[in-house]
Amino acid sequence: EAAFARFNRFKAIADKVRPSAAPLSDPDSLSVSVIIPAFREAETVLAAIRHAKTNIHIEAGVEFIVSVVDDLTAARLQDSALEVTVVRSMPGRSAALNAGAAVAGGDVLLFLHADCKLPRYWDLEVRAAVCREGVVGGAFAFDLDLPSHAKSPALRALVAS
Repeated sequence: EAAFARFNRFKAIADKVRPSAAPLSDPDSLSVSVIIPAFREAETVLAAIRHAKTNIHIEAGVEFIVSVVDDLTAARLQDSALEVTVVRSMPGRSAALNAGAAVAGGDVLLFLHADCKLPRYWDLEVRAAVCREGVVGGAFAFDLDLPSHAKSPALRALVAS
């Protein structure tokens, strides 16, 4: 019975992510909310948003929401020239993600860490992926930027695999 309840919760989420009103054959009609949790990292968040906007194909229908805990980050983001919605949150990653999701207007929610960079034309990939039959979520592959002098053999082995 608990598994059935979990399934119904996931189905409700899937229905929000891919509403029946949006035809599966028209990914351009889907809007995307990029949600970034932040705590004391205004410059990193701003860099992530600038990078995402530089690598976007169709900016229409994409909103950026930053869920912040601290006053300094909130002030810096609100003073920036970038179009970004700033939401106050309780401490903790899950609280921040939930606060951002609560105000998101997009058909698709993209949760992004501030120190991650989205690939070129990421918006096309997201919209196309969500339109595939049976897809309710996903993730981009990632790589780590390590200095050439990284000393940890375990970390080098992890990155190499």
